[in-house]
Amino acid sequence: TAQGAMANEVDEGTAAWVVAKPVGRPAVVLSKFLAAVPGVVLGAIVVPGIVLRNLMVEAESRGDTDFSAEEVFRLLETRAGARDEFTTLAPLGRYLGSLTLIAVILLLIVAVMILLGCVVRSRAALFLIGLAVPIGLLVYSVLGPAEIVELTPAWAVDSLLETIDDRDAPVLAPTLITGAWIAGVMTLAMAWFSRKEL
Repeated sequence: TAQGAMANEVDEGTAAWVVAKPVGRPAVVLSKFLAAVPGVVLGAIVVPGIVLRNLMVEAESRGDTDFSAEEVFRLLETRAGARDEFTTLAPLGRYLGSLTLIAVILLLIVAVMILLGCVVRSRAALFLIGLAVPIGLLVYSVLGPAEIVELTPAWAVDSLLETIDDRDAPVLAPTLITGAWIAGVMTLAMAWFSRKEL
């Protein structure tokens, strides 16, 4: 979805038509990003939340009306264990932290794809560079020097890998660093689109 957000607008001439109206060019780019946010939040946070809610409703229907987060996860493990005896789930804080990290990583990828849509005209190049972003973040999070990784969105990937590996990892700092990178990428996309010949 993010791949065609700006590229389609430019190729089809819609962007030229939109900016001919009293709409600023940065607003066009920002609107593309903001339109993608609900989908990312829905996919990364709301859907798992609905699953958790349904399991809690099921527990309440059995008479369990007052239970802690740990007991909710025991309920989840029981349900998951019915299908796979080796499945274990992380504590609630780690689970919510991993959902947050997934959401900010996806938002970064959306921002990069919007920037690339402003810069690159070739669909194949746009797809390949876009695919290289998460792969590059993953490789850099594993192989990069820790002092520099902590200044990049690769830190969010590193923290996500640690939570998946059932270890405690920072969430707030990587989320803020990735958020700053998202803001920077979107600022660059807005600046590039403002100067782009349509």
